[in-house]
Amino acid sequence: MSVRELAWAAGFFDGEGYAGHSGRSLMMAIGQSGSMITLRRFKRAIGGLGHLYGPYRRGDTRKLVYRWQTRGAGEVKHVISLLYPLLSSPKRRQIKGAIRSWQNR
Repeated sequence: MSVRELAWAAGFFDGEGYAGHSGRSLMMAIGQSGSMITLRRFKRAIGGLGHLYGPYRRGDTRKLVYRWQTRGAGEVKHVISLLYPLLSSPKRRQIKGAIRSWQNR
């Protein structure tokens, strides 16, 4: 795992990613339109964790949408451990809030 690529991945997730929970699962996701290239790079940078989905159409637009996502406390917490030291304060708060909300569900 390259430190440079990990720093890039943290910046990408910081700007485009989301941490939350869905039902009983803790989750992280990034959506992108047009191409899966950047999501593939992100997945490689974090050691191949998560899954890639798409293309699919969002609503009635013609744009193709792609998604990287991981679910489940174990894998999500591992991704968080990789990215957290490099994330901005707002994104750290989002992650802490997601974990709290998931724990209190």
